[in-house]
Amino acid sequence: MFNWGVIGAGFAARKFVLGLRFSTRCGVKRVYSRNFDNTRTFARELAIPEAARNWDEALADGVDAVFIATPPSLHREHALRAFASGKHALIEKPLAASADDARLIVAAARDAGLFCMEGLWNLHLPIADRMQEVLKGGLVGEVRSFSGSFGTSNIPSHSDNQFNAALGGGALRHRLVYPLAWALALLGPARVVGAAGHIGSWNVDEDCVVILRHDSGALSTLQASLRAPLRNDIEIAGDKGRLLVSPPIYRPFRFRVARAAPVKRLNSHGRFSTLRESMLAQGAQQRLHGILSVINSARNRSVVSPYQGNGYHYQADEAARCVATGLVESPVSPLTRSLLAAELLDESARRFI
Repeated sequence: MFNWGVIGAGFAARKFVLGLRFSTRCGVKRVYSRNFDNTRTFARELAIPEAARNWDEALADGVDAVFIATPPSLHREHALRAFASGKHALIEKPLAASADDARLIVAAARDAGLFCMEGLWNLHLPIADRMQEVLKGGLVGEVRSFSGSFGTSNIPSHSDNQFNAALGGGALRHRLVYPLAWALALLGPARVVGAAGHIGSWNVDEDCVVILRHDSGALSTLQASLRAPLRNDIEIAGDKGRLLVSPPIYRPFRFRVARAAPVKRLNSHGRFSTLRESMLAQGAQQRLHGILSVINSARNRSVVSPYQGNGYHYQADEAARCVATGLVESPVSPLTRSLLAAELLDESARRFI
């Protein structure tokens, strides 16, 4: 059994512990947070054997790795503590509150020869492999664009880290990380070509939009919000069709491939063009469109790929697999991609001002 220690006793920590109940290779042995009463209550509620009182107890022998589920601004400090104690680390996304912090975390992990991975749990869901198969198989042709969004309407609160600038809050780092992770994993490296954000009264970006240009030439449009419900889905368009991923973007299990053959634009001059725009021709065209829609629907392909539990255990199992085989990075979520994501988030934030 691969034993985990959990650092933090908040939302993500609870999801992680509950998720590991569906793992056959991992278990949670210990939890630690800055408030021991909270730690003890958390351990009792979730049947965790050990509640640590301090960092020495938290990082003592008995756990193989730690899941760092504290606010982004604390990730660097907590990751460096883990590596100094010889512990592998899975770090809740985003990897850090800044690209500088992310680089320090990655350098420390590599210097220590320890496994480290950003906790982008959505990339480890069963459906992720199926999406890759469709794109690599050419079912939508050459990918031209990606669009993804994640937004819900939240009531601001002092107890909500998403609205706390000092703890690394904001839609960019808490919400846009999801469509960004999908875009980089599916379309490859990219750079920021446009970004805009709305800084609200809580001094965090409450809404944001980022545009990327990938090395392949494809464009990605990413949108996130802490104050408005968005579509929370993904659309990937190629020259032969689209891959449409149903909500929620953070935990999808269904997508549809809509095939479409490239068309040649007709001549816009002369008598034929005039005839084509007539009422009779337009009526026939609408009826033909209906027939073609039925034909194209038959060419569509729907894929359902369920996950177990709440889906959080897949990333833990991947970390355990990597450690068991001597890997210090996961091929599913490599640190080079996490570093690039951190740099893109920083660049986007700079453009908000």
